[in-house]
Amino acid sequence: MYSAVFSPEDRILASGSENQTVRLWQVDPQKCIHMLHDHSDRIRSVTFGPDGNTLISGSHDDTIKI
Repeated sequence: MYSAVFSPEDRILASGSENQTVRLWQVDPQKCIHMLHDHSDRIRSVTFGPDGNTLISGSHDDTIKI
């Protein structure tokens, strides 16, 4: 895992990794609830927007996904 961030309400954790995926994790109970495969290289960073409903990811493929 290269990057991880909690949502503003701390119920979801987003993680980005070298396998080109962004995963959304439910905190309680702990489980993966969604996986995104939109990048073609490892994920450099992930963050939530201020509203907590927007997820932004950046990758070593020089793209940003919203």
